[in-house]
Amino acid sequence: MIISDVMVVVSFRQDNFIGLKKQKIDQYFGRVVPKPSVAADLADSADAALPRFTIKDGAAAIGVSQVSAHLFAALAKGIEFKTAQDSVLKYLEGLYAAAAELQGKQNILNTGLIATFIKEIPGARYDGLCSSLFKAYSSMEPLGDILNYTFRSAFKTRDNLFLGLDAGAYERKDEKGALSGGYILKADINDKPASVLSAGYDADAGIASIKKAFISLAEGVVENIFKKI
Repeated sequence: MIISDVMVVVSFRQDNFIGLKKQKIDQYFGRVVPKPSVAADLADSADAALPRFTIKDGAAAIGVSQVSAHLFAALAKGIEFKTAQDSVLKYLEGLYAAAAELQGKQNILNTGLIATFIKEIPGARYDGLCSSLFKAYSSMEPLGDILNYTFRSAFKTRDNLFLGLDAGAYERKDEKGALSGGYILKADINDKPASVLSAGYDADAGIASIKKAFISLAEGVVENIFKKI
């Protein structure tokens, strides 16, 4: 099993003066992706969610808008699973810390993490993978040949996190034409429920809960989901 990529989003109260903060953005977010930011050519009246600054370095990129900071990073192929897990946590903690320094913790609204887990099965075909997934997680009788199947689950945890799981199959050929397939699971964890339901929302506590939930997924839950197939 591998972790192929990660996305982190930290939302904050709208800052109409974010375009004047390039120096601070370079200072804080440069600790996460060590490149200078590039300012977008946008009017002040443009959608607040559009990035005013972007920072790119290889497979990692950060965008900073008037209402959020978001990061996407593709993790290097072939690295050990524990190394990939640590990279996800480093990106989560780094982006949150940078946003909190830039805007102040009191202005953080919520934080979210999406990680993609993949279990590769060399030579597997898409229809067979979907059939196995259907048999493992569907209680209904198939109505014919199973051509596609995905499952989606969503939970509110004891820590008032949203936890969404989306699983499906994939099939592809490599550069030599060899067929490979497997299962892909996207885990979406965010503290939006806590920020809405908890009096005196604590952004630091939210990050701690997201880290705990991700580690639980990475160190057992996801593997158990794959093993059942």
